[in-house]
Amino acid sequence: MRALTRKLLRDLFRLKSQAAAIAGVVAAGVAVSVLGLCNLETLAQSQARFYDQQRFADVFVSLTRAPLALARRLGDVPGVAAVEPRIVGQVLVDMPAVAEPVSARMVSMPVGHRPVLNDIALRSGRELSGGRLEVLVSEPFAAAHRIRPGGSLTVIINNRRRTLTVVGIALSPEFIYAISPGGVFPDDRRFGVLWMAEDELAAAFDLTGAFNDAAIKLTPAASVADVIARLDPLLSPFGGPGAYGRADQMSHWYLEGELAELRTTGQILPYVFAAVAAFLLNIVVSRLIATQREQIGLLKAFGYSSWAIARHYATFSLVIALAGVLVGVPLGVSLGWMLSGLYGEFFHFPEMVFLVPTPGIVTAAAAAAAVTVAGSLFAVRGALRLSAADAMRPPRPATFRRTVIERLGLRAVLPPWFRIVLRNVERRPFRALLSITAVALSVAIMLLGALTDSLEFIIETELEVAQRQTSTVTFVEPRPRRVITELASFDGVLHVEPFRLVPVTFRSGPWSHRGSITGMPTSASLVRPLDPARHALRLPDDGVVLSEKLARKLHVARGATLLIEVREGTRPVRSVVVVDTVQDYLGTPAYMNLAALNRVLREGPAISGAHLLTDARAEARLYDRLKETPGVAGFFSTRAARRSVRETIQRSMATSLSFLVAMAGMIAFGVAYNTSRIALSERAWELATLRVMGFTRGEIGLILLTEVALLVIMAIPLGLLLGLGLGHLVSAAFDSEQYRIPAVFARSSYGFSALVVMTAAVVSGAIVWRLLGRLDLIAVLKTRE
Repeated sequence: MRALTRKLLRDLFRLKSQAAAIAGVVAAGVAVSVLGLCNLETLAQSQARFYDQQRFADVFVSLTRAPLALARRLGDVPGVAAVEPRIVGQVLVDMPAVAEPVSARMVSMPVGHRPVLNDIALRSGRELSGGRLEVLVSEPFAAAHRIRPGGSLTVIINNRRRTLTVVGIALSPEFIYAISPGGVFPDDRRFGVLWMAEDELAAAFDLTGAFNDAAIKLTPAASVADVIARLDPLLSPFGGPGAYGRADQMSHWYLEGELAELRTTGQILPYVFAAVAAFLLNIVVSRLIATQREQIGLLKAFGYSSWAIARHYATFSLVIALAGVLVGVPLGVSLGWMLSGLYGEFFHFPEMVFLVPTPGIVTAAAAAAAVTVAGSLFAVRGALRLSAADAMRPPRPATFRRTVIERLGLRAVLPPWFRIVLRNVERRPFRALLSITAVALSVAIMLLGALTDSLEFIIETELEVAQRQTSTVTFVEPRPRRVITELASFDGVLHVEPFRLVPVTFRSGPWSHRGSITGMPTSASLVRPLDPARHALRLPDDGVVLSEKLARKLHVARGATLLIEVREGTRPVRSVVVVDTVQDYLGTPAYMNLAALNRVLREGPAISGAHLLTDARAEARLYDRLKETPGVAGFFSTRAARRSVRETIQRSMATSLSFLVAMAGMIAFGVAYNTSRIALSERAWELATLRVMGFTRGEIGLILLTEVALLVIMAIPLGLLLGLGLGHLVSAAFDSEQYRIPAVFARSSYGFSALVVMTAAVVSGAIVWRLLGRLDLIAVLKTRE
């Protein structure tokens, strides 16, 4: 075995605890990267496989009513490969186990042949046979209500109550992520999907010989935008939102947002961990080279080149990094497998096989190792600059000057041991700064783990401050505003506020966005947009108020003019002025005064639904009345939504946040322990000298541990500021159309982060205290003059 190899093994063994702590930090970063890559690959491949097998459409069409002859004309449009006309409608389901009305989306299915597009995957039971009032039920909804083939459902279709026989359970690529209109997360107890024979559903919705929805497949070379531009003139006479691409299809939109989030996570967090490990390695290797000056000189005297010695210390860093990689990869795969089960609760595929993308993992592991080793190269330069003669001489003594303490006259006030601590910190500012920075980084990462604070802030803002209604009712089609009087007369209704929801396409120069405008009364008190201080914003008499995200996407500011293309009715095109922007965290909403929106649409006082404030004691009677009310298409319970969202977040975030906190705790301990060990290594000669002069073990321990404690105390405020900065960085990275995560941390999170790091410092101090008891005074005091 070569001499440098033996030296490498001895150094690793001697510094095994410090090396293990740094390897743990590397492992944490690699594990975060690997679990993200595994889940990204698993979701992306499951999506691609399901889309391909069930022939998921590229373009979707929604109309009010059109003759079947139109479907043939759509098929003749250049770029269109196939058209599947359908009937789609929103219904209420009377579920005995759920008090409030349950919403469902009904989709027609051809009988006797498979759908050309958007085919279903039958999970149990049989297909529709054209029998009287048969239905297929989406698997998540069936599981939530324990529905099995052979059971029955009571559905209110087009104001008529019907009992349907469940013949099968199915999944569709169109509803991988199924949420009700107005929902935030899937709620399988209150929203489901039902498939019914085409002729029966057409008769139920009075659409015999017609259709109101279509799925379109494009040829490989076709452009989605070009085809939609050709389709729109054909669709405009038949009302409805018209054509839109797969990118705007709700389920696909949310799934793509989750995939983008996984990509972002893999691009940020692993390198934060690797940077901390690189920083620690730089400190350790610098100290190792400083304490091995004589050995470096002897090696050079015996003919070893500077590059060979530098390579030796780089290999020391590489071994630690590789150890972290070897632990981090299987840890990340295991955690990824655990989290894939959580994804299965939100995204419903017939088959979701957990995948391990080997090439991506190898690349990520190599990048983490490279970043870690690169952090030590600055220290390795010190070994290159040392000549054999200089290395074999003791380092030049430091030049000491009067400290601030002495100049301020505090020498007589402070005890001797504390003056020693302050002198050491002040006279070696760079060394102290390195230690403070290392500890501060661990505090920052620990604070970054408190993501639930931001999520709780979003829930409180969106579902409690902005939305104070207890429930929301939507209608099949716009109704006259006088229906509000009828709703207000229902038992248990305390207050009613109407709203108008209009699908539009916003255009500003070359930029566009497919969304909607919500019209509400000026004096709205149940649902209202908020200003940055979370105060209710009074809607102006004219103009539109945009969310900040939408305003940025359209590149508009206050005072700008927007073109809006209404996607219902006669599809008018209007110009409106942007009068203000609001900070929203979910979606990209736009608001207008209800009367102003009615004027822009040149319609009477029409509304799309109403927000209700209800008396909990009379809600059961209210729900029964709503189920019998003609024209009601959907019902949304805000109270149930709040409960569902919190349960979802707790279930989905518990594992991932526990892992992140555990990794941050590992970093905190690794940093605190390395800081304490390095301090002991640097001060060993001084401490041994004090012991010989008569200081007790307790006194020299007090000097060393007080210095470490002082550095930790100085690092905590800096770490909290760094954590807040990292939070804003992550917030900017997760700024998507689906949601924005603000960098909001509760006071308890700041305290918890500081407490964990202080606990790690105390544990590290206890270990160093034991090492002080075994300090070999003779060996430490041996030095060449």
